[in-house]
Amino acid sequence: MKKGIDVSELSGTSDIHKNGIYYFDGWKALSFVYRDMNISPYKVVLLGDLNEDACPVFETAMSNLPVRMEAAE
Repeated sequence: MKKGIDVSELSGTSDIHKNGIYYFDGWKALSFVYRDMNISPYKVVLLGDLNEDACPVFETAMSNLPVRMEAAE
C-alpha cells in the first residue's frame, strides 16, 4: 500500500482555486488546479499555491506533465 501524507488534523474543502496545490487522501494524490471549481462531494486539503500562473500549461498539457517541487524556506 502506498504511504500518503498525514492530513488527519487538516480541514478539507470542496471549493478549489486555480494555481492551488491540493492533496486528495482517497487516492493519495497531488492535484495542480488550473481553474476554480467545486468538486463536491469530494474534499481535498490545500497544501499551498504555485508562485506563478501555471494555468495555461495545465490546460494544454496532455496526460503527462513532469513537475519538480522544492520546499520553500
